[in-house]
Parts: sequence; structure tokens; C-alpha cells
Amino acid sequence: MQSSVPVSDRIAQMVAWTAALIALWGSAHINVRYLEQIPHVQDSVNYLFQAQLFSSGRITIDAPPNVTSFSSEHIIVQNNRWYCHYPFLVPFLFMIGLHLSAIHMVNPLIAMLTILVIFRIGRENYNALTGMWSALLLVSSPFFMVMSASFMSHPMGLFLTTTGLLFFLRVLRSGKLRHSMLTGLAIGLLFNTRPLTAFALGLSLFSFYIRNRDRLNRRIIHHLTTWIIFVLLGTGMFIVYSSQLSGKTLQFATHTIVSESKGPSQIKLINRFVNSFSAAGIARDSHSPERGIGCVKALLELYHTYALNWPGWFNLSLFMIPLIPWKRRETDRLLYWSFFIVPLFYSLYWRSAIMYGPRYIYEILAMTVLLSARGLDVCLEGCDWLHRNTVMAAWHTRRTARIATQTALYILTGALIYSNIDQYFIKDYYNLRENPPVSLVPMRLGAMRNFNGINRSIADTVKAWGLSNAVVFVQDSRWQGFGSVSSFNRPTLDTEVVYARDINDETNARVMHHFPNRSYYWTSYPRIQLHRMEFDAATGGVSKIRLRTPEEEEKLRYAAQAREELMDRQEEMIDRRNQLENGVLASGVPDPKRSSLETLSDEESPTP
Repeated sequence: MQSSVPVSDRIAQMVAWTAALIALWGSAHINVRYLEQIPHVQDSVNYLFQAQLFSSGRITIDAPPNVTSFSSEHIIVQNNRWYCHYPFLVPFLFMIGLHLSAIHMVNPLIAMLTILVIFRIGRENYNALTGMWSALLLVSSPFFMVMSASFMSHPMGLFLTTTGLLFFLRVLRSGKLRHSMLTGLAIGLLFNTRPLTAFALGLSLFSFYIRNRDRLNRRIIHHLTTWIIFVLLGTGMFIVYSSQLSGKTLQFATHTIVSESKGPSQIKLINRFVNSFSAAGIARDSHSPERGIGCVKALLELYHTYALNWPGWFNLSLFMIPLIPWKRRETDRLLYWSFFIVPLFYSLYWRSAIMYGPRYIYEILAMTVLLSARGLDVCLEGCDWLHRNTVMAAWHTRRTARIATQTALYILTGALIYSNIDQYFIKDYYNLRENPPVSLVPMRLGAMRNFNGINRSIADTVKAWGLSNAVVFVQDSRWQGFGSVSSFNRPTLDTEVVYARDINDETNARVMHHFPNRSYYWTSYPRIQLHRMEFDAATGGVSKIRLRTPEEEEKLRYAAQAREELMDRQEEMIDRRNQLENGVLASGVPDPKRSSLETLSDEESPTP
């Protein structure tokens, strides 16, 4: 029996699966080869730290002595407890990756699932080709691929956003109660990943529940109740987990970050934002409506550049086409409303772009690719209308024009997608910088190496030396020095090599006292120079003796041997010269070389 699925739909599904597999392989390849399977920003370090805590069966742990020598930014120390304040879902997934020895595959797998969900949204609410183009636009975005290769929480946030949209749109079509349950579950889990995004998207979906109450008829109360229960279930998980971290009921763990971060906590920012509409001026530790609007503006400007990474005005051109009232659907309204409401809530942030560009609003990438693919479909529908209502009365003329128009649009979109793929391999000044600007997205493969000044050079040097049962102090004039190796520590500080921040001799001596049966080393960064450290109990000081690599030792031996040979030759030449000055050899026979030299000098001397 032949399948009733059209050939075009089967081709679209095959292309979407191919895009999903490319996302899986491509992001994993970037993580392994270019990002070296290590975190490159503080947030990623903290997620891995909490994942290691979960792996040990705990959510907090006793802080070690001299905790500042081992702690990264946003690692909280409160009541002698040590933990990361971020929501639990992403560290939990990384914990599973740790147990499977495939932590670098967690976000690539999530990226693959996200593309498949995007395809389902496009196919179910528009058509299979729209779903296919949505998947292709997403996988061709360097912004998407770079974030999927990182150890950040945003890929999971994007997946839960698309999943929530998928099931909510099914609610509007089928009216089944289980879809409201799954929608609420997705938003609740999103609250345990990206809380502010979850609040914004939840408000968007709630407003569309009310807007479509007539479509849901008398079951609107059941749908809303089911949806709210599961949203509150996820919110309750967030509150309980955060209360367990902070040790106080109904106190978010972010309260404790005020003294640790360079800026105030989000909770404090919200309070100051609400109470500061008449504030004049913006201080570093305060917030205001002006600052919030400036944050959103900067985010949207960066997003316009990096969302699809197309040249100039092409970037969001297809995205804007469905705004035309002609044939606008309820799905279009939902996607546009969700797209605009999420950045609005990020006016509660006090700064806009720290690492990976507009990552705060990364989750609206789902709406962007769906509406851009929808814009392509609207263009085709508009061209069909023109063909039917113009001089192209003959059927074969309209068919030819339709094929030509469709081919031209697909070629243009394919060329824009190819421009993204081609940019991965372009070498330019941005690629060749040692440390590209942190607010930008490393769009080229070359720029991903040593991104944010992070690489495995210290860990590779330690491995090459074969160090074990050791403590390595890392000079940390910036965050990058200790940050490049802090993820190799466990919260229990019981690995073969423990890395510590080099603060001062006094603090280092206390750390050495805490690890009495280990050897101690020191290294600088980014220029790696490994030294052996020794503690002088008499003076209380710490001495450093530079270690030399086998290559350096071989060069020194060769230089010493060459120096000895040179000294022997010099001594031989001195003896020879003394003999020549006397004009005779040791046996008393005249030196023929001396005579020949005198003769030669007489012949070459000028005649007076």
C-alpha cells in the first residue's frame, strides 16, 4: 500500500532530520575541536560545578578553607556552605552527561531535538515546506550553533520554549486537555532554566488562552486550571530548590549573590526598578527605566546582527513579511506577541551583552525562524495571487511563472543560508584576534579557538609533565587564568591535581598546609611557565624553582657541551699561539707555518 503522505512532505521531513543531525554533529564537533570541551565563561563553570555536586548526591557542600583560592564568580559561600545559585535543570542534565562521560553531548542533543520540534510546529500550523525552511534557517545560524556547542543554559531554554509553543498551538487546534498539561509542564521546567523568559512566555500564553476562550468553549476553565497547576508545579520546584540552597524558606539563592557579583542581584534590581521611575542618573549598583530601555535596545541591535547573520537588511526581512494583515493567522499573532514580550521583560537586567552577544533573548530565535519561513511562504502565496489576477490567464503561463518565482525565492534563501555556512571558514581581522570582544558571537571557527582567552594550555602542560597528587597555583591577573582550569576541580577538591588561584604567599601557604601530603607547583598565564613551590617553615615564605621541559634540558646539555668544546679549542689555540710566537715547536724544529707566515707577510708588505 502506497503512503498517502505527499512526496514533498516526505522530502521536507528528510531535510529536517538531516538538519537535526547536522546540528548534533556540528555543535559537538565545535565543542570538541575548537572549544576543547571546557567552559569559556563563568556561568558555564558554575553549571559544571553544580553538576558535580549533584553527581556526588548533594546540592551544597562544606566550603573548603581558604575558599577564595578555589571559587569562581557566582559560586556562593554562605553559612560555610558552597554552591551555585543558578536553577537546577541544566546542572541536572550535565550530571547525566558526567555519568555517561559525554557531558559535551548534552547541548548538541538538545539542539537536535529543538530543530525537530521547530519542524513539527511549522508543519502542523503551516505546511511541511515551512517547517523544513524553519529547520534549515535554524541550523544555518552561527548564533544557534555556537550556543549549542557551549555549556550554557540557553539551548535548553530554547528547546523548552519551542516545546511550550508546540503544545499550546495543539491546544488551540484540538482542544485536548493533555496538551494544556504539557504546555504548563514546559513553562514550569523553563522556569527552572531561564526564569525571566518563562515568566514572559507564560504571560504571553496566558493572554492567548483568554483571547481564544470562545474557541475552547466551556472547557476554558479546565484548560487554564490544568495549565496553571503545572506551571505552579515547576515554579514550586524552583522555590523549594532555591530555599534549600539559601537555607531560608522563600528566599531565592540570588539574594546571596549581591556581595559576590559586580552588580546587584536581579531581585534587588526589580525592587529598585519599580521604585526608581523618578531616578535621575544611573549608578553602577542601581537600576532605572532608562537603563532598562537602553539594555533592551542594545540587545535588539545585537540580535538584528546575529540572529540569522544575513547581510544588511536581509537579516530580518522575511521575518517582517507576515506582519502584513493579508492572510495573517492566529499562529502568526502568537509568535509575534511572544517575540516582542520576551525582550521587554529583560529591561529588568542592568546590562545587555556579556558573552555570546544577545544571549539573554536567545529563546526568541524560535519565533524568528518560524516567522521567517512563514514570510517565505507568504511571498509565494502573494506571487500566486498576482499570477491568477494578472494577464497570465492561461493555465500553463501561470504554472511557468509560479515555478520561476518559487525557484528564484528558494535560490535567494539558499544563497543567504550558504553565506552563513561560508562565513565559518573566512579568515579576517576578527578571526586573528587573540581575544575577540566578549560581547560578540564568535561566528568563525577560527575565532572560537581561545575564545575569551580560555584554552587547555595549563591542563595540557600539567598532563605533559605527568603531575599527580599535586596542587597547582595559577596566576590570575584576570579571570581567564584560573577560569581555564577551575572546571577540572571537583567541589570536594580530591582530584589528582587540584588547581588553586594564586592570591599571595600567605594565602598560598595556608592552602599548602591544607594539602600537606602533596607536591606544589605554580604557573603563569597565558604564558605557561611551570615552577615547583616549596614552603619554608622557618621564614613562612614560599620559594619557586622553574621547571624545564625535556626539550629545554636537551638544549641546555647541548649548550653546555658546546661551551666545553669551545673552551677546549680556545685553550688549544692559546697554546698554539704561544708556540708560534716562540717560532719553534716543542721538539726545537723551526715551525714551517711560522716561516710561511713570515714569508707571506714580507711579500705582502708594501715597498717603501
